[in-house]
Amino acid sequence: QNRFPLLFKFLDANRTLSVQVHPDDDLASLLEPPDLGKTEAWYVIDAQPQALIYAGLKPGVDAEHLEIAARTGQTEAVLHSFHPHPGDCVFIPAGTVHAIGEGLLVAEIQQSSDTTYRLFDWNRTDANGHSRQLHLDEAVHATNYYQGPINPQKTKPTEHPFATELISCDKFAMNRWRIGSQVTIPLDGCFRLLAVTAGDLLVDGDQAGSLLGRGETILIPACLDRMTLTPTGEVEFLEISVPKKRD
Repeated sequence: QNRFPLLFKFLDANRTLSVQVHPDDDLASLLEPPDLGKTEAWYVIDAQPQALIYAGLKPGVDAEHLEIAARTGQTEAVLHSFHPHPGDCVFIPAGTVHAIGEGLLVAEIQQSSDTTYRLFDWNRTDANGHSRQLHLDEAVHATNYYQGPINPQKTKPTEHPFATELISCDKFAMNRWRIGSQVTIPLDGCFRLLAVTAGDLLVDGDQAGSLLGRGETILIPACLDRMTLTPTGEVEFLEISVPKKRD
């Protein structure tokens, strides 16, 4: 499909978001019109002490258990959850039941997909007593019951001393950089999406001519062979790319 492959968002959850699941590429390709699946990852920027992330099902939960829980308003009972901390990265493959809890600020990278199946909305209703639309049948069908509970990723060092690998999969890769002086990063024929999570950053060649601050993003085109970044003090940012295609 002729579309940019990724979507990036900052999510500031002032209440717990609905419980969702997304189809994988194979299932989404059968839709009318066809779509991509939606694998995603979250980077926790800030977290209140009691905030929860819901990611994956508890061991032993199958389609029947999930459907009964959803239809009786007891979905939380079958979900795995944990208290995240700033700096955590959570990988959510397509087919994983998930929700972001109240009190979390996260950066989200995902496949460019419009398909979301809402499984549960915490029994909430609007001022007229109406519930949000749910997609129970589709959600139960799209869920990967072999996935199991999901916890934060184990980070890995990279060849650069100021960069840490948060996630690398067949859909995207995300590194966290913490710098206090100028760096030059080769692009290797692939675009980069930069998202600042702390501090201010000047991107060489940016025609806007202004600092990139916390909560701001920039797309570095693949036609450049390198990018030079100059921080103002200590800066943390996310560097996101897609895997290089093999010949």
